[in-house]
Amino acid sequence: VNWATGIAQEMIDPPPGGATEVEIGIFVLEINEIDEPTQTFGARCFIDLKWKDARASQGLEWKSGASKKKIFTEDGAREQLKNIWWPDIEIANEVSPRQIENRELIINSNGIVEYEEIFITRFDVLLELKKFPFDQQTLKIEIESFAYDEDSLKFKPYEGKTGFDEHVQEHLVEWGPVMYPDDPKYYPEGPAYSLPTQPTKGKPGVTNKGVVPPIDPGFPWRLDIKHEKEIRSDSDFSKAVLSFRLQRDHFFYMWRI
Repeated sequence: VNWATGIAQEMIDPPPGGATEVEIGIFVLEINEIDEPTQTFGARCFIDLKWKDARASQGLEWKSGASKKKIFTEDGAREQLKNIWWPDIEIANEVSPRQIENRELIINSNGIVEYEEIFITRFDVLLELKKFPFDQQTLKIEIESFAYDEDSLKFKPYEGKTGFDEHVQEHLVEWGPVMYPDDPKYYPEGPAYSLPTQPTKGKPGVTNKGVVPPIDPGFPWRLDIKHEKEIRSDSDFSKAVLSFRLQRDHFFYMWRI
């Protein structure tokens, strides 16, 4: 059982033919709090996933001339996920199980499967407060598969599905965004697999062309696809990590004195 999603199912073999490539997007709708005493922050986010598994469309009724996709929402999506293979995601750095507000599953007749959910949770974060109130903080959202290592699943960025809502910081009056700098030395975890290029329908797009700083100072983020060893498998696990930096507005505290 994946306790975050509440989905219990028999283990379904991954699609044949090697590791399944799963496109992933993380879109932050709202950051509602950064709590220094508990070293956590709260956020409301989208997760978008897309993969191909020809078996998923089998057993569904496809009428001639009708739509070539089946859409399942809420409980219907949850039940259908029990019948197909899916990435079985979890939030690696959440401090309590996420609350899923909405979910949608789309199965196309060609075997393309799309999954989307909106969730709220709190994330663990290591805050460096020595320079308070002139500090900058890096927050992260880490997503991996609950069940499948890289022999079965590999993440890749889902173009146009990662970034921030323009009103994401409305509740954080004492914080402002900081862009990642141009100098590669500020990327201690290696080059990013995906970074903003230009907005798409209000959301930044992504690219796979190496380390390029965000062009829009309103969207100071980067998406890395990492490969990490865990004791539950001899193989690495694929992990998508959305990182973003915020700088505290010290003038906020000066006005309160």
